[in-house]
Amino acid sequence: MLKVYVDGSIGPRNPGQIASYGFEVRRGSDVVHAEGGLVAKSDKAIYTNNVAEYGALIAFFDWYWMALRVGKLNVDGIIDIGKETRTWVEAGVIHSDSQLVVNQMNGKWSAGQGVYLPYYKLAAKEFMMFDKFMTIKWVPREQNELADELSKYDRYLNEPNGTPYI
Repeated sequence: MLKVYVDGSIGPRNPGQIASYGFEVRRGSDVVHAEGGLVAKSDKAIYTNNVAEYGALIAFFDWYWMALRVGKLNVDGIIDIGKETRTWVEAGVIHSDSQLVVNQMNGKWSAGQGVYLPYYKLAAKEFMMFDKFMTIKWVPREQNELADELSKYDRYLNEPNGTPYI
């Protein structure tokens, strides 16, 4: 079973110009994959932390699809992904320190308006495809350290004028 940790970062403050993500995938004590990257960048401070948090979840699902296709994951079941199309999946638990993301993905909170809405919709669509094999749980920030660091590292590489945000 996979343990996934996702986190987003925004800079220089919230809202900010740069939204970035980090995620870590573990199987037992082994790190299967760790990644950080850019969600969005703008000259204006328009991105909220929610954009970055959902960007992290979307980035994980993008990696997960690829890993399934190349046989990098174990097989725990089969899901239908379209007309007469099936794929093997590996079960897992996604951990996030964002109460908004966790509660919205679990259907406890509804999505409001805002710049994060398209990111929420995409993440929800992808999560629904795997919800029989994936769950999402809230964890304190201290238990999400590697994903947090990965999200800040990519933001640091993309900051204007070389001024660190972290």
